[in-house]
Amino acid sequence: MKTKVKLLPVLLILALVLLATGCGGEKTSPSGQSTEPIKLRFANYYAAESGPGTIGQVFADDVKEITNGRVIVEYYPGGMLLTADKMYDGVVQGIADIGLSNLGYTFGR
Repeated sequence: MKTKVKLLPVLLILALVLLATGCGGEKTSPSGQSTEPIKLRFANYYAAESGPGTIGQVFADDVKEITNGRVIVEYYPGGMLLTADKMYDGVVQGIADIGLSNLGYTFGR
C-alpha cells in the first residue's frame, strides 16, 4: 500500500502531462477509441537496482495496468536517457516526457 501512496503524486503529474500533450494525430477505431497506445519516456538518474530506480519500473508497470495498456511508459533508469544535471532541460526539450530530478539541479527554475 505504501508504494501506491507514494505513486499518487507521480500519477497526478502523469495525468497533467497527458492533458497538456493532447492526443492529436492518433489513429482511432470506428467507435472513436484510440487504437495506438500513448508512449511516454521516463528518465531516472538512479540505478535500476536502487530503491528509487525500482520504484520507477513499478510506476511504469502500474500505469500500463491502470490504463489497460493505453499508456505505455518506457523506463530509462541509471542515466541511460538523461543524467541528473540534464534532466530538467531534457524534459523541456522533449528528450523525455517524464523525468525524476532533484531541486538542487534546477534551483531557481
